[in-house]
Amino acid sequence: MIIARIATGITKHLPARASEWALALILMIWALNCLFTPGYLERPAWLWLADHGSQGLWGGAALGIAALRLVALVINGTFADTAWSRRSPHVRAAMAFLSCFFWLSQSLSVWVTATTATGLSASAVFFALDIYNIVRTSTDARHADEAWKHGRNA
Repeated sequence: MIIARIATGITKHLPARASEWALALILMIWALNCLFTPGYLERPAWLWLADHGSQGLWGGAALGIAALRLVALVINGTFADTAWSRRSPHVRAAMAFLSCFFWLSQSLSVWVTATTATGLSASAVFFALDIYNIVRTSTDARHADEAWKHGRNA
């Protein structure tokens, strides 16, 4: 029963949250690469990141944020008609904001190390998309707060 509800909730909200899902998954894959690929931050594009933290630190932090973001997206889609839904837009906004730190750091690393890589353009676009997601999720959070304030939500 709960699996069906989760699947329905995700598929129902996926079109509106596609960029959030994609960016959470991209960050998770990057984190897993960072955590489980020996010497990952020794690659030329990531040398600046390596100068500012260990591979475990970068990977662990990115994985934590990606995982929390995915949980918030599942809760937002699955339990949209419950009290859980009031705070999930706030969490989604916070996770988009925190994800921007990684996209910006990755962009800076590629730029500072003067490597020719698609990482600069990709990370810069991911950063821009998450700025957009912050605006969208903040609007969702405002609507959730207004609905709660006026008693239209549990």
